[in-house]
Amino acid sequence: LSSGEIWRFWPLILVGFGVAKFATAKENKERHGAAWLMATGVVLLIHFLNLFGLDWGTGWPLWIIATGVIDIAFPEKTRDRGMGLFLLALGTFFLLYRTYTLPEGWERGWPLLVIFLGAVLIWQAVFAKPGSSRRHGGRREGRDHG
Repeated sequence: LSSGEIWRFWPLILVGFGVAKFATAKENKERHGAAWLMATGVVLLIHFLNLFGLDWGTGWPLWIIATGVIDIAFPEKTRDRGMGLFLLALGTFFLLYRTYTLPEGWERGWPLLVIFLGAVLIWQAVFAKPGSSRRHGGRREGRDHG
């Protein structure tokens, strides 16, 4: 490595801060933020080093994938894993599309993602825990909140 190219590794600083923050995190919200620092560093490193043949034009779906993975692994109270799963599928679709990995004709397959989102939303509505409805502000019925 020449001294002029070492600057391309600066995203490792973000990864280091994220690892340090993750190691000291006590709550899921703190882990969520630490995961964002690490993911940002990794995605930027992939872009700057052109790893896996991904650059800014073809690698942008990695941001959507990272959002989905973080939402699945470290959901915040107001978020659910279903949306993370949808974002993971959406980002993967766009990544495969942008890198020309999908078979010919699959560019018309995006309606499958809308169907997938609908299935996730129906699944959540059917299997939602009692008292976790947003209409009631997350309160359980029959409990005194006064």
